[in-house]
Amino acid sequence: MRLSIENLYHTYGKGLAFETAALKDVSFTIEEGEFVSFIGSTGCGKSTLAQHLNGLLKPDSGRVLVDGKDINEKTPEAMALRHRIGLVFQYPEYQLFEETVLKDVMFGPKNLGCSEEDALRRSRGALSLVSIDPDIFGQRSPFELSGGQKRRVAIAGVLAMEPELLILDEPTAGLDPQGHDEILDMVLALRKNPKLSIVMISHNMADVVELSDKILLLSHGELLKLGTPQEVFGDAELMARSGILPPPAASFVRRLAEKNSFFSSLSPALTTEAAAEEIAKALQGKFE
Repeated sequence: MRLSIENLYHTYGKGLAFETAALKDVSFTIEEGEFVSFIGSTGCGKSTLAQHLNGLLKPDSGRVLVDGKDINEKTPEAMALRHRIGLVFQYPEYQLFEETVLKDVMFGPKNLGCSEEDALRRSRGALSLVSIDPDIFGQRSPFELSGGQKRRVAIAGVLAMEPELLILDEPTAGLDPQGHDEILDMVLALRKNPKLSIVMISHNMADVVELSDKILLLSHGELLKLGTPQEVFGDAELMARSGILPPPAASFVRRLAEKNSFFSSLSPALTTEAAAEEIAKALQGKFE
């Protein structure tokens, strides 16, 4: 799947006193298999943009194209295109409602018209993808699970509809460290599917750097930059202007270089592993 956004505009409260331009002339493309993170300060338009990708919100002007076809046309073909895009909202576990885990995950496929047998097959596969064993947890109530497990079951409910583009809105929000790591491991596993494109909204820059092929930076509804993690976070002036802090590893390396002249030649590092390698090389050079 190739998804293209062309000159997208969206305004809330049009014609009212609280009219707000949420998106202003946004254009970009997501290729098949790409992992793209949306970042920006609160209220910059990230979630609004995400909800346009599957037709949940309609633009004031502009187009959302899947393989060159507009998903907002009022045709059966456009509806089928929208079904190829799965959106996981923040705190999706609040939408769990069935009496068992399997029934909950099967709801989406059955709503698409799948048979009981096919819905069961899809649901068992989706639960396995998120590391929830359907033989152990399938007949349990979803409300008996931990926070991280509930989150993964809710995501499985979207995966069971077999989307080609998966949108994750703050997938680790509100979770403890263990739950965060469980979700991160799950996303890393999903990322290995070359046919699945993933969009993630996150305020966790360490996760963004680890996962993303590209980063899309929004500010006040405008697209400031789309590029690799190195291209986006390497633009210090842009980061400062948008109010986004760099990943923790990058901040640590910069402060280390500022505090100790021995480390002044360290190259920029975005991940913990890259920072450790840079420091190790500097120390090795000192003692050789």
